[in-house]
Amino acid sequence: MGLRGPGAAPKGGALLVSPRRGQSRTWARRDLPRAERVVRFLESLTVTSGARAGEPFRVRPWQREIIEAWYATDASGRRIVRTGLLTLGRKNGKTTLCAALALAHLLGPETEPRGLIVCAAKDRDQASLLYDEVVAFLRRSPKLLDRVNIKRHAKEIEDLATGSRLLPVSSDAGKAHGLSPSVVIIDELAQWGTGAGRELYDALTTGTGARAEPLTLIISTQGDPGAAGGLMAQLVEYGRAVRAGQIHDPAFSPWIFEAPLEADPWDERVWPLANPALGDFRSLEEMREFAARARAIPGLEATFRRYYLNQAVAAETRWLSLEDWDACAAPHLVAEMRGRAWLGLDLASTRDLTALALVIPDGEAYIVRTEFWVPSAALAERERSDRVPYRQWVGEGWLRVTPGNVTDYGFVEQRVRELAHAYDVVEVGVDPWNARDLIVRLQRDGVPVVEVPQTIRMLAPAAKALERAVLQRQIRHDGNPVMRWCVSNTVCDVDANLNLKPSKVRSTGRIDGVSALVTALARVLAGEVGGWRPL
Repeated sequence: MGLRGPGAAPKGGALLVSPRRGQSRTWARRDLPRAERVVRFLESLTVTSGARAGEPFRVRPWQREIIEAWYATDASGRRIVRTGLLTLGRKNGKTTLCAALALAHLLGPETEPRGLIVCAAKDRDQASLLYDEVVAFLRRSPKLLDRVNIKRHAKEIEDLATGSRLLPVSSDAGKAHGLSPSVVIIDELAQWGTGAGRELYDALTTGTGARAEPLTLIISTQGDPGAAGGLMAQLVEYGRAVRAGQIHDPAFSPWIFEAPLEADPWDERVWPLANPALGDFRSLEEMREFAARARAIPGLEATFRRYYLNQAVAAETRWLSLEDWDACAAPHLVAEMRGRAWLGLDLASTRDLTALALVIPDGEAYIVRTEFWVPSAALAERERSDRVPYRQWVGEGWLRVTPGNVTDYGFVEQRVRELAHAYDVVEVGVDPWNARDLIVRLQRDGVPVVEVPQTIRMLAPAAKALERAVLQRQIRHDGNPVMRWCVSNTVCDVDANLNLKPSKVRSTGRIDGVSALVTALARVLAGEVGGWRPL
């Protein structure tokens, strides 16, 4: 069902399909206001995931108010709004609402002949989430499924009754130009950034000009007020002016759920301002748990305020508390470390340090030692620019120098070989960037090297494990001041799902020791055998 090939005819000829059996008044009734038809269509759908999977989709009062504003009509019955903006905290049903409204335009009360519904997101994975949610709704509704052709490989859905199509696009796909959408639904605009993201936004929103009643819906949390969140920040500011009556624009309908910047972020009475579903399908317990964690870990406060309180705050907050890091120092234990070991290696670019982390899980904690290299010719200049005592660290043995003005990887390679002989090294995790030759040589000699791409997907579990271990005093390190400096500099990239990884772009100083440690932990966690996970 719903998977027939191109050109297949619909089983039924009706343009509008009646919703769930047992409803006496359907969304297809023409005497109902347009907004009411949309609400009833959404309530004919079935929740597809979560604790309420299998239950009817119930439009909440706050959602109804938004839909009534977006689908209000003038005296001639034409929809007034051309752009709808909804910004609120995470886990308040944004993606589900996007998918349900997309379906209403594909084959519900808002369908039109040969319409084109575009679900747009930052990348393919996020765009696929929207598409998959639409497909999940269809699979829960046999009558709707009977009238569509789901082209799984092309990721396109065609309504066989009207010829309307739904397709996902992303800023990394490059296929938005030339489209003439009737509806554009934009998910998490604050994450799109500039460049390809802005180009996609412009291509889609300007491509609706040939349609009689085009609609663009932007549903997103707010973002970093800097470059990456600039467009979203501008739209929110414009929306505030519209709401305040400073700008008259009836075609633009903004809905902004946010906690005031001056509010106490830990006061639970503030939280519903950004989370209209809190205590309903948005878990209050989960929010409390993350708030407690963010209150203890400085680097998470900005994440909490951005994604949970929907505040436009900068993300550049130090990730780990130096007080917590210092409390984990145990040089005597590190000096006696023995057992199965994992290494993480971060090779220097032009200005970075080269760092090596040695990690041994001992059943109670991670025993960690870090080592660093810097080219001798750059020592004085780096000391001036970074404002840290490189030469003192060299004299104390915390930092090693290699000849010349770039790090000689031969010294690093030799050190890896020495450690492989001295310890039972399970794996050596290496960022493959700029390290191909070194990896090949080590692997040729039997050193168990594994490439670890520096992506959020690859590093997020290890970053969260390090965060927990530091907070719970389950790290034992040697007190290396170079590593302490790296910890003090580290800022993380955080995605919409709260996955994180150390960011060399956002961080203001060197973070290579932290990168090496997270790389090593990524292999510890991947190895299971001999590994230990903090509680």
